[in-house]
Amino acid sequence: MQDDAKPVANNHEPSIHLYAEHLQNIRTLSIQASLSGLTNQETYAKLSADGSLLILQHEGQSASIRLPISLGHHSDATLTIPAAPTKDLTFRLKVEERIGEQNVLAVNGVSGDFVVPWMSGDLSTETQILCAECSTVFLAHGKVSQWKDLPSEGWAEMMEFWHCHKPDDPHDHSRNHGSDVANAGRGFAVNSRLATRAGIALLGPLDILLAREDCQHIQTPYNNFYDARNAGVSLALAMPHTTTSRSPQRTNLECQTCHAVVGILDSVTGGYKLHKPQLAVATSVTTLPMKYPQEQWLSCLLLATAESQGVRRLLVHNSPTTDSQTQNLVLHIWLFAPDILMSSSAAKTPEPKRVARILYRPGGPEELGRLGGMRASEGELELETKEWLALGALLKDSAGLLPETARRLGGWNVGLLGRFTR
Repeated sequence: MQDDAKPVANNHEPSIHLYAEHLQNIRTLSIQASLSGLTNQETYAKLSADGSLLILQHEGQSASIRLPISLGHHSDATLTIPAAPTKDLTFRLKVEERIGEQNVLAVNGVSGDFVVPWMSGDLSTETQILCAECSTVFLAHGKVSQWKDLPSEGWAEMMEFWHCHKPDDPHDHSRNHGSDVANAGRGFAVNSRLATRAGIALLGPLDILLAREDCQHIQTPYNNFYDARNAGVSLALAMPHTTTSRSPQRTNLECQTCHAVVGILDSVTGGYKLHKPQLAVATSVTTLPMKYPQEQWLSCLLLATAESQGVRRLLVHNSPTTDSQTQNLVLHIWLFAPDILMSSSAAKTPEPKRVARILYRPGGPEELGRLGGMRASEGELELETKEWLALGALLKDSAGLLPETARRLGGWNVGLLGRFTR
């Protein structure tokens, strides 16, 4: 990945490759077709009678895709093949919203919002949390009575900063103490610090912060919270991935059964911060545990980080390590089109897919030393080395969904990452 970040193409390219995406902001359906040979008089493209399929025939072969959005029974769209022979075709069709029809975005499961699984509205006292790898139970049914969403990724860090730097308060400290006790009861703060309390879970986009006494079958190298603090573990509060390259080494939490890393020990609260991508969750006693693909969690992480830092571009690097054999890995990410609905004839299933279109290119380890002077338009994201490699592999593999001419744009590689849908 670091040496050669060009997209990986399928060694057996289809003779007809179709790709379509719904450009929501301009109400346009963009269709691209890549052919193995030049177009001729036998080449033609058409829509199905109900406007839901595109069919293209060329040199005796036919291919079709289900469009990301149906154009309706009365679509008058025409698909004209250029007179000059070409291997690459492009069509743009206007999408009209008709009176009385359901919103086209809602029909296709895309409402433009940022979907994050396992927030407070999804969970209850019956919720159970398990290891995604081996199904060992970390949180039993009934252990948590209240689930609370953290306001934002940076909220807890700001609370910690205020606690350390707030001015002296000459007013009635007894009254303030009573307020702090009330805040602790809500599970949010003690003297303006984030706090954990038995029976209360705090939820971020990618993490669940739990009191240690509520959890089971989780182990850490340290005997207690104070040993961990003395060892210099990270003070990251809202998400484990947003620490900078200058952050101290974190203390991992492991599943006692399969030894998978499932979170980190939070050094401020002493609680267990479990990473959602490493978990399976049963929302009630009658439902089976659910877990989601790493691809969706990584796109969720990129989107949440970009939103919290107010940017569209991120410098993504791996975590610092004491292992001299581990390289500093750097990738520039540009969330070029964060929310589109696409279809591809190369996809495993015919259903349209909600994705983020991402531009990416490799960076060098020397850029990590310049993070403090980065342009305000580029944020930072730190991943474990395993996650960094997975992100790179997913982006490269996704190039196979795109026609060959769409895999590069202005010096960037183009990739797609699936998003969560409702």
